[in-house]
Amino acid sequence: VNFSGDSLTASNISKHGNYLFDLIRNKKETPETFPNTFDFSTRYSPNEVNALDLDTTKIGLNDYYFLGEALFLTKYTDSLDFQIYFTHKYGDELTKMLRIRSTNAVYERLLARNGGDSNSYETSTEFVNDSVFVEIEINTETARDDTSVMAYETDSIVKTFSYDNQFHFKEISQKRFKLYKEFGLIGNEWKEQKRTITGRPFKINGHIAIWKYELDYSYDDQGQKLSHGNIYKTLTDTLSKKVILKDVGDFIDYSRIDVEEDASAFGNMNFDSYNDYQSYNNSSSGSAGEFTNVFIYNPLKREFELSKNLSGYNIEVDEVKRKVTTFAKSGSGQYFISVTYFNKKSQIEFSEALTSIYRDADQKMVFSYKKYKSGKVISQKTKVFDYAQMQGEDIYQYLMEMAAD
Repeated sequence: VNFSGDSLTASNISKHGNYLFDLIRNKKETPETFPNTFDFSTRYSPNEVNALDLDTTKIGLNDYYFLGEALFLTKYTDSLDFQIYFTHKYGDELTKMLRIRSTNAVYERLLARNGGDSNSYETSTEFVNDSVFVEIEINTETARDDTSVMAYETDSIVKTFSYDNQFHFKEISQKRFKLYKEFGLIGNEWKEQKRTITGRPFKINGHIAIWKYELDYSYDDQGQKLSHGNIYKTLTDTLSKKVILKDVGDFIDYSRIDVEEDASAFGNMNFDSYNDYQSYNNSSSGSAGEFTNVFIYNPLKREFELSKNLSGYNIEVDEVKRKVTTFAKSGSGQYFISVTYFNKKSQIEFSEALTSIYRDADQKMVFSYKKYKSGKVISQKTKVFDYAQMQGEDIYQYLMEMAAD
């Protein structure tokens, strides 16, 4: 389940063979699909009492029950019986329920709900595939309301369940994050100017930390939004309130915002005892591959620092040889490889830069190798070949062999 645009989306997972999934009439349920034809002149009828086995002595004075007219499945099944019904409680809370009856049990599943002042809370659900069911609960509050600024906060809880062909549900994960939207007047219209998305706390390198994305929006003279504005990604220690990682600007791809990241998204890049972080760099990525910013944890400062040495394209980590390799290809036969080696103290021992470039003036391929230590070149070599001579050759492999010589 991911955050996309203004909504949460659930991604499909491969099927496992529960044929009833294909018979579900509405796999996605939201309050927007509720009917508006409820008759509130009576709280229930004999139909609801009989179908739902209601004990009328226990029904509240402001509780209403309505049987749903639509069927849950498109075809009848003799193994299970399904009944959709609605309840209206607590003044304005409207809930859509699914009652499931097997040969020896009756159980229920919430399908959708809304309520509160101006529908301040709502729940939607989706049968993602034949074994995964997702429930999304969103609670909204007004954070600010004056003549120049309006702001809203939403607290979202995403629960993922597994279910079988008897529609027994088991919760397998729960994720939570908060969304803050701030609107200002642009001309005579309210326009979103700021959005903050906050994840939930997790442990990393002795910190209890939390992700936060801040998006600032700008508009042209016609009031049209200019792309997604500036994006600021920060990781904050929840106890000290110190920002321990900051990724700013065009580096961040809006579609990859993931406040659900936890310690599993981190890994050791410099072979010490601390976890480091890799972040996709949107502005530098392209035909050469995905460029990744690498943030190394500094235990003395207790924060992550951007490493220009390790950041690069298509990163590979070799724990046995204690090296990090970045690799990029641009054009015909043009390669750029960087290899950084670490000693047993997790310090950079030396690094290598290998390139192959096509020289158009004389149609030659130029291969170069440089070895650096403490920022200084300590050895280098260059080889030149006819371009035609290198056709069909594995240039990457040749460069790596050049480094090994």
